[in-house]
Amino acid sequence: MQELWFPILRNFTGLIMEKNEAIRNNAIDAFSSTLQAHHQHFGDGLWREIFGLVLLPVFEDIRVQVELAMRKTNREQAQHHISTLQLFLGRLNEFFVTNLAELGPELLCCFMDAMCLFASKINNEDLAKVVMFQLRQLILEVGDKLNEPDLWIDIIEQISLLYQQTIPQILEDEMKKFQNNDAAVILEEDRQAPQQADLKKKKPGPPQDARQKFEKCYAKSTTQLLLTKMVADIIGNFFEFLSIEQVRVLLQRLDAQFKFAKEFNSEINLRYQLWKQGYMSQLNHLPGLLSLEEESLSVYLSIRFKQYFGGSEQPSDADDDDAVNKPLFALCSKVLKDYVLKHSELVSINTSKKAGQATQKPQETADKLSNLHE
Repeated sequence: MQELWFPILRNFTGLIMEKNEAIRNNAIDAFSSTLQAHHQHFGDGLWREIFGLVLLPVFEDIRVQVELAMRKTNREQAQHHISTLQLFLGRLNEFFVTNLAELGPELLCCFMDAMCLFASKINNEDLAKVVMFQLRQLILEVGDKLNEPDLWIDIIEQISLLYQQTIPQILEDEMKKFQNNDAAVILEEDRQAPQQADLKKKKPGPPQDARQKFEKCYAKSTTQLLLTKMVADIIGNFFEFLSIEQVRVLLQRLDAQFKFAKEFNSEINLRYQLWKQGYMSQLNHLPGLLSLEEESLSVYLSIRFKQYFGGSEQPSDADDDDAVNKPLFALCSKVLKDYVLKHSELVSINTSKKAGQATQKPQETADKLSNLHE
């Protein structure tokens, strides 16, 4: 009997991709009601087929269809597929939350693995928001039932992998190229660009290839930001369930994310060049990873303060306490120094403007960049 369920479920997912909303909605209803009514008869082998040969392919189909629609600037069609994913994931979440006691944490983790794998391949901002929202909601719904560190092992591993797989590689490559070339100044054509008021005028869009490249980069950055917000929820609600090693893994990922975002944000000339090439060209200020830098630092500090004030029930010794205290105090000191430095730089810039000291060409360029950065 089990071999019959696979083609039935596959047929439902084929109908889920229909453009007709009524057919699509009925197919999603039929898929979820079939799981609800008959899941107790599914064996491990069938569940593996469901995750690998049913769910992941339909997720991938949706991703491809959204990207094709966006290339054709057919936003309505793209939105249809995005709403399909939102409905489908919502019903799947509901199924796993309702039946967690019967299914067990292992199947739940398999479902989360599938969602994380899909999230790592997404190149569209709206799709990324849908997947990360549903993953975040699922963890919030079931987290209190995962009350032992062993139950969080796979989840933390998947979060760690997702951090690594969604690094905005384009920005990293551009930053290395920029630093290796020792590009200390903007090109002559940029120094002769219009003044700040002219920069705010609508610019022609970048070429198709560049636009797709930058859209992919923005989707990865969005996924990273939402992933960090999800980690904040885990720390805020389920910190006591995590082991010391699991917390260390999260700290390592947050630290790496913070350092990358901070380094990129400090490269004002590079950000200006990318903006001129079309990266986030719709903005009237320089593109950056400011939210990512702020959020990763905030979550990192929240973990360190929880450790410092004994928020974890995990045992610790003097060495563990020292490993918490030194990084915490060092980071707090560094953050305060950075804040004072940035504040003094802004005061200096504003003072120079008021005094009318920006008369030389290089200074005009620096002033223009500082305006965009602000």
